Amino acid sequence: MKTRFEKIKFIIWFTIIYTVFLAFGLSLLGKFLLKIDEEVIKFLFGNIINYNSFIFVSECSGIVSISAYLAIVLGLIITKYKMSWKWIIGSIVILWAWNIIRILIVVISEKASFALAQILHIVFWFITGIIIVLLAIKSLKKSKK
Repeated sequence: MKTRFEKIKFIIWFTIIYTVFLAFGLSLLGKFLLKIDEEVIKFLFGNIINYNSFIFVSECSGIVSISAYLAIVLGLIITKYKMSWKWIIGSIVILWAWNIIRILIVVISEKASFALAQILHIVFWFITGIIIVLLAIKSLKKSKK
């Protein structure tokens, strides 16, 4: 970003877009994705996981990370950056798949210790943040010189 104004514009647009995505995404799409996530996990692991120790809520669906990623990307597009639509679509799929892997590891780690599961839950959100930023960077189209 070249100017302070562009940075401020990006932050404002990011905040607006992220808020709107979460407001609608958590209630509508989040519940839908969560149901798919639960079905995939139960299909893969059946009864070997203790599901009673966890409460799956819409925030667990991957909608939070996907919303953050899309808010970054759309904020950059609005501030005149060119983005690769292939990377955007691929990144959404990657984030959703990563979210299922994240949930699986946290839920499985509960077999060792509930405290471990809580720690991993927090650690994986930091890792997810890094993944979001890296995917946003990869989604930028390189300008031809």
